[in-house]
Amino acid sequence: MAPGPRRGQDSRGEPPSRATGALAGQLGTRVRHFPGGHIGPITHPGAFGAPVRKVFLAR
Repeated sequence: MAPGPRRGQDSRGEPPSRATGALAGQLGTRVRHFPGGHIGPITHPGAFGAPVRKVFLAR
């Protein structure tokens, strides 16, 4: 999984999510999504953890 801006898929439209979109635009990349919203690690721990591991292991 390539590095870059991430946000919770359930957080679209929220202020931090919009900031993530703006950052992606400035970087010339796209936003990738993690399962859940702002508290995805709590509400979707298994589904959230898998892509997070991929991001960290890709480095």
